[in-house]
Amino acid sequence: MLFAEGRNAVQVQRWLGHHSAAFTLATYVHLLDGDLGAPLTVALKPVESANKVQTRPTPSGSTTPNGSSTNPQQ
Repeated sequence: MLFAEGRNAVQVQRWLGHHSAAFTLATYVHLLDGDLGAPLTVALKPVESANKVQTRPTPSGSTTPNGSSTNPQQ
């Protein structure tokens, strides 16, 4: 079978002419049950993200990019 040869769901879907990979998986998932492998390990501490956005408050009385004042009393 294609899954046994290491093909992924999209490859099997296209080979068999199914309308979606989800349909292929729903139809043949019973063939994959024995190939789940070891359980996933979960990190105990949060992983540092590369996406670090630092923000700070806008000083009172400064202007925004469109030129309006941030001071609510003006």
